[in-house]
Amino acid sequence: MKNILLLLLIIFTSLSFDAYTQTEVEKYGCKYIHSKIKTSAITDEEMKYANELTFRSDTFDIINYRIKLDATDFSTKVLVGQCDIDFATKMDNIDYIRFDLLQMTVDSVKFSSASFSFTYKSPFLDIKFDSSFVKGDTQRISVFYHGVSVIDPSGFGGFYFEKGYAYNLGIGLSSIPHNYGRSWFPCFDNFVERSTYDLDIITKPYHTAYCVGEKIGIDTLADNRKIYHYRMGKQIPTYLVGVAVSQYDEVNWSFEGEERDIPIQLVCNPEDTNSIKTSMAYVPFAIEALEKWFGPYQWSRVGYVLTSHGAMEHPTNIAFPDFLGKGGKPEDAMSTMSHELAHHWWGDITTLTTAYDMWIKEGTSEYGHHLFIEHFFGEDRFKKVIKANQLKVLQYAHVEDDGFWALSGMPMNHTYGTTTYNKGAAVIHNLRSYMGDSLFKQGMRSILENYRYSHIDAEQFEKQLEDNTGLDLTCFFNDWIYAPGFCAFEIDSVSTTVEGNEYKSKVFIEQKLYHAPHFYCNVPLEISFYNDEGKKETRTVLVSDQYSAHEIILPFSPKYWTINDDQKLNIGQLSSRITLNKNSKKVAKYAKISFQSSEEDKDSISIYSEHVWAAPDTINNNNLFAKLNISKTHYWNILGDFSANNKIKATFFYSGKKENDLDYLLTHNSEDSIMVLFRNNSRDNWSVFENYKKQKFSPKDGNGIIKITGLKSGQYCFANIEQSSTKTNEFDYINLIYPNPTSDYININPGDNEVKELSIYSVYGNKVYSDKYVKQGLKRINTKSFSPGIYFVLIKSYDSETKVGKFIIK
Repeated sequence: MKNILLLLLIIFTSLSFDAYTQTEVEKYGCKYIHSKIKTSAITDEEMKYANELTFRSDTFDIINYRIKLDATDFSTKVLVGQCDIDFATKMDNIDYIRFDLLQMTVDSVKFSSASFSFTYKSPFLDIKFDSSFVKGDTQRISVFYHGVSVIDPSGFGGFYFEKGYAYNLGIGLSSIPHNYGRSWFPCFDNFVERSTYDLDIITKPYHTAYCVGEKIGIDTLADNRKIYHYRMGKQIPTYLVGVAVSQYDEVNWSFEGEERDIPIQLVCNPEDTNSIKTSMAYVPFAIEALEKWFGPYQWSRVGYVLTSHGAMEHPTNIAFPDFLGKGGKPEDAMSTMSHELAHHWWGDITTLTTAYDMWIKEGTSEYGHHLFIEHFFGEDRFKKVIKANQLKVLQYAHVEDDGFWALSGMPMNHTYGTTTYNKGAAVIHNLRSYMGDSLFKQGMRSILENYRYSHIDAEQFEKQLEDNTGLDLTCFFNDWIYAPGFCAFEIDSVSTTVEGNEYKSKVFIEQKLYHAPHFYCNVPLEISFYNDEGKKETRTVLVSDQYSAHEIILPFSPKYWTINDDQKLNIGQLSSRITLNKNSKKVAKYAKISFQSSEEDKDSISIYSEHVWAAPDTINNNNLFAKLNISKTHYWNILGDFSANNKIKATFFYSGKKENDLDYLLTHNSEDSIMVLFRNNSRDNWSVFENYKKQKFSPKDGNGIIKITGLKSGQYCFANIEQSSTKTNEFDYINLIYPNPTSDYININPGDNEVKELSIYSVYGNKVYSDKYVKQGLKRINTKSFSPGIYFVLIKSYDSETKVGKFIIK
């Protein structure tokens, strides 16, 4: 270990990069490929098939597969195979067995060394025996077959001949069920059934075969073709069996693990051996991080074999995309490398019972990548990874997966989606915060120990953690695993009294929801308090219900406070801190705001901004503001030491083109009157921000930006004068107000109906003008006494028609 560390540090000291730069790497993971496939709801027939596959394991135990495979025909891509299947019966009076095999030609079936009758109609190979077996009987069936492997419609899954490689990927992303061993050998293709494997792979004379397990030997056939023998002695499900054939060479390392030296084998074309050493330089550190959290590595070696695309977690023989493996950039390869390696714990040692709980292996393995970042790059970069992941979840998971889903019970057509991977990782991070590092490590290791080489579902996962640690995780699983959406939190107020040297602060918290069905309970929420000098004190409170109050002892009287500064939880709010110098521009990327200062602004302004994915408080004014549609989806908190006459600009982005976009209800019909509301704190009421400009990206696409000038500390949100699609025809917009902007007067055309009242309101909701019984025709109003700013016009007619409009006094 020490020699490898020294070597790698020497090689890479000169490299400089961001630990979580978004590279092209993520575009080639299985979750990306699946997100690009338009999936449809599962049919009853597909559901029946998937369930039947799992239930077959209640009747038979597949003990071992011996697969003899000729993988030499790169031109026609025909596989020629013999699969000897050893099985035992789990019940009495069994006279029938069914295997899964996709679109091959079955040449013959042998039982007790004699040819036997069978029925094959893809995907089922049915064999009826002449007599019944009793419980515990052990038998062998040999299936002789040939054909071209079916490639999953997503492009991920099946046995490939491409770019000089012959190899398989064991998951069919868009197939039901997702297990895809059946694409190249007859099997029980589910997550539950585990077996050992003997693999005899026939290659061309100049090719080499690499498979899961241990290499037993190599034989040369009469025509100089070779046959490679491998043995996987640990029980694995069919989707984890891996084979790769090409003109391969190998690079071998050794890593000093927790219990033993762990061989590391990198397999590539001979010309790529130097570049693969560089690309995969972080493998030892990933092993070290994953062993730290999840326990000693259990497999005979860590192996990566380059293929035309991938990646797939075949134990000891990970299929790895060649463009990453030979790219020579460890920062490009590390995300996929560490995710697939984490599967050697989550998925390979312990897998899920059904695809409904895919988060158990995919979410946890994605978090394994995050743990590697924390271990190797440190806490700051780890937080960036966590925040970037959560931002992706909040922005895109529901869009890419066609809705908000609970992690457990995920529909099969969204199994390999952003929710499973990215929200799964986010929720595992939350589990760590709920449990604490020590118990999290202890509990997760206990799952891998108790369910070693077995399968688990969400309920068993919860029970094992509780039994092992003594914690009650009912709230966590009900809130984060069994329900969709997120919680978010707002501090309504803090009341502080002084007692001696102590400051007793009573903190009033409101919990908000973002597409969640109920309020969360026992959430360990971190609150950071700051005094005038910027000194920080952080406390954790357990929050339940919509409203709660918590008493906290502090060493000072707090001036302001923030939530979840250290990203201990992935919730429905993300924050950024920036320092803005004179005449500069910076983006608070997690809060999705950009800031720009002028030469007139003071130097080095610290700005805290928080984007909250939840509905802001509603408007309480009983006037024109009652007619505004305030956002029901998000708002911002901004804190900073801003001078009264600052020229700082903040740019907010609105998005409402598609139904799942945050601002769809405000902008999909019209962007004409979308605006920014402001209030100093949660106790105040909303008003329209005085100085803002709007810029549409294109006409009527629902997307654009709003720039405000003169930044203040407080809350900001979007609103629209026009009604959303759920409240149509309540009032019309006044199209004719001129001149606009103005200084001395405005002309208003009330329309054809006789007006009962014409009123004008300031941005603060105060009525500044009223005229009743206005006659038809143009109305001219003197505005010389009006202060500069935004004003709203409200016109009520006798037939209950209401019209509104807006103008600006320069």
